[in-house]
Amino acid sequence: MNNSVFEPIEHELLAPAKIFVTGMESSHYHWHYDYEILVLLKGRLQVLCGPSPMLMEEGDIFLVNSKMVHGYRGDQENLCLFIQFPSNIFEHISGKGQQLFFYLNSVSKQFPPKEGYEILRRSACKTGLTVYRKDAAAYLAQNAAFYELMAGLAEGVQYDIRRYPRHTDSTAEGQLVAEIGAYIDANCGQQNLTESVSRHFGISEKSLYRYTKSFLGISPKEMIDTARVEKAKGFLRMSRKSISVIGRECGFTNEATFYRVFKKETGITPKEYRRGEGTGPVEKEIQGYLNFDKKEAEKLLHYYAEN
Repeated sequence: MNNSVFEPIEHELLAPAKIFVTGMESSHYHWHYDYEILVLLKGRLQVLCGPSPMLMEEGDIFLVNSKMVHGYRGDQENLCLFIQFPSNIFEHISGKGQQLFFYLNSVSKQFPPKEGYEILRRSACKTGLTVYRKDAAAYLAQNAAFYELMAGLAEGVQYDIRRYPRHTDSTAEGQLVAEIGAYIDANCGQQNLTESVSRHFGISEKSLYRYTKSFLGISPKEMIDTARVEKAKGFLRMSRKSISVIGRECGFTNEATFYRVFKKETGITPKEYRRGEGTGPVEKEIQGYLNFDKKEAEKLLHYYAEN
């Protein structure tokens, strides 16, 4: 994923949604108008979205509502099913100028669906399987599976109806948080970065803390540490620089701090990461989406579509 804080989502002409499976290492903080359903097929994935970060494990399902600022951090090698669909799809329920805000989160289990999470996960994975069909009726099959999933959301998942004027304070603040995330990603090697962010955006450090905690559930320092570790991962995989040099270039004041923060974020040391321990092949590209085994993905989709 690139550094754009707004992610435009392009849909195929006849497809009701953008549906894909991918491995996820990390993403920049971003937002989009589409809803996004995520089913974790394999591994673990940290989601930064809302009042507190959460860790998804195999079989979990989560819905990112329209305009919500969010980011992902791969806790280990994983496979994710994403279903992204337009925000106006429920307009006949909410009415014009309003949207449904869904509470679908199998990690927190705070608002369980009427028929349970398994029904929705099964329906989502049936929808995911349609991308592997290449026959003439594939688009019809995808529409059928997708709208079955939409009916399951509307009928079984708790939601609020919220009015969204064209320009709202919450949307503007969400955009600001996403821009702050992009700025931190691009400048994480700097010292005194919190001060730099406050100065660059013309806000106090207190306001900066309030924005990031409100939208992402983490402090500015945690955002900076995460960005520095992500940058360090790239150097560790793709360069022969010493670990101490990499730590300095990524903004850590000394090697001990680099080791401590890196292990807290990843569970392993920089040296272990460089050797490829716990991360899969070290030659993976440094990007949000990673290469993955398509046969394994299809097998997992079949499993969750039937269980």
